[in-house]
Amino acid sequence: MSEHQFIDLEEAGNVIALTLDRKDTNLLNIQMITEINAALYALVDGRGTKALVIKAAGSVFSGGLDYAEADPESMEKLIHPYHKMFRLLDRLECPIVALVKGAALGAGCELACFCDMVLASDNARFGLPDIKLGLFSPVAAADFPRYGHLKHIYELLLVGDSVSAEEARLMGLVNHVFPADHFESKCDEFLYRLTSNPCAVLRFAKRALRLGRNRKFSDALIESEGVYLRDMMSTREAKEGLEKYRERLAGEGDRF
Repeated sequence: MSEHQFIDLEEAGNVIALTLDRKDTNLLNIQMITEINAALYALVDGRGTKALVIKAAGSVFSGGLDYAEADPESMEKLIHPYHKMFRLLDRLECPIVALVKGAALGAGCELACFCDMVLASDNARFGLPDIKLGLFSPVAAADFPRYGHLKHIYELLLVGDSVSAEEARLMGLVNHVFPADHFESKCDEFLYRLTSNPCAVLRFAKRALRLGRNRKFSDALIESEGVYLRDMMSTREAKEGLEKYRERLAGEGDRF
């Protein structure tokens, strides 16, 4: 795929890997954010993509925003494109998986945990230290309470201390913690299981899940049911899957 200054893009099959690659700590500056946004925008209508993987080169996922590029009077030029990145991520229908090694701090923590699933090395750390600079993390404040344990989110956001990958998992921010020595192979195994499922069904299932966030259950269920019956059941994958299920059932085999 096309070359960039601060990110790398690779496509293998139906999986796209976006790698943060800026010096040692992968601080997100305006140029890097602009490159990420361009890559995400190109994926918004990418119906053939089974998953987007976000990871980082080096030993640190990201140390956060590069505040050297903005001061209080000009912070909008950094924050507006940064928040646009999350609006674009929120529009993607394919599953988004973050692979986190080392520190994910501030904006790095927000980016990783905003993804649909987070796989972390046991040497990873997550934190929102911006509060110690007299700032706070708007994306975390808006997003983390939707799936994390609220009292822990308060502490993460208001105290500013970092937590281990296992602590982040217990808080609801991380799915799995893998040993650093086997991190890549364990992530590959997980991604294989994820992307073995039909592309269209992955999109519809994610769409239905998102309908239920912060919605009255009965209202969310009506829309989720519509996606299930109207959209998913019209796909070839659903029809073939049900036919295979009936064949297995008739043969008294394993249903799944």
